[in-house]
Amino acid sequence: MLYMVATPIGNKDEITLRALQVLRTVERIYCEDTSRSGVLLQLHGVRTPLYRYDKFSESKKMNEIVDRVRGGAEIALISDAGMPLISDPGARLVAALQKEGLPYTVVSGACALVNAVVASGLDTERFFMVGFLPAKNKDRDALLLQIKDLHATLVFYVPPHDILEYLAYLYDKLGARQVALCRELTKMYEQVVRFALGAVPDFVQKGEMVLCVEGKPNVVEQLSEQEIIEQVRQLVQEGVDKKEAIKQVAQKQKMQKSVVYNLYEQTK
Repeated sequence: MLYMVATPIGNKDEITLRALQVLRTVERIYCEDTSRSGVLLQLHGVRTPLYRYDKFSESKKMNEIVDRVRGGAEIALISDAGMPLISDPGARLVAALQKEGLPYTVVSGACALVNAVVASGLDTERFFMVGFLPAKNKDRDALLLQIKDLHATLVFYVPPHDILEYLAYLYDKLGARQVALCRELTKMYEQVVRFALGAVPDFVQKGEMVLCVEGKPNVVEQLSEQEIIEQVRQLVQEGVDKKEAIKQVAQKQKMQKSVVYNLYEQTK
């Protein structure tokens, strides 16, 4: 069994009891940086052997892990911070396990993506994980072309030394959308800076950063009075209660229920 275990994104105490139990009992732990992960595990009294698994060693170590899981070993995979596979190595390993029908599971915990979306104050009903922008401009442009019209909060991981470049680029491609820059999440100097692209305030350009960007605003198609009436009639014919049908149409058209009710009643 492979356990993909979430680790703290900042505050070292934000690790679950189950995560610690798994990390203490597996045969070995694979991580991106043995020195960095070693500090965390030592802090929590975990003495399980650590082995490197990063993007440079992924091809070699992937086969090693698959062989061990096939043989019945229990293995844990962690990233430097947060949930494995989320902008971190591991997707190829999971695909290899799936191919052979070998078991794996996720041990819940912190994820910078979720923390940032919740803290942002932007839409949490729908959000899209973009991750880091590609290095080449043509690849960035192609990606933005695919996602710019999504009616969902866009979530970017940002290297602190590139943050001003990111903001200028996104302003050029997306316009003056609202954003929330989430810095040093769960740490002592956690900060959420909210502003509009194109009007960047002063902020500390250090630490781990997640940028949440407002999705494309929804534009409600304005219907004629007759079209509004027909929408209510259609819902009623489908078995929806009249009051509920009026409510649904009013919400969709961003109108007062009383206005839709009066329109519908006038046709009787």
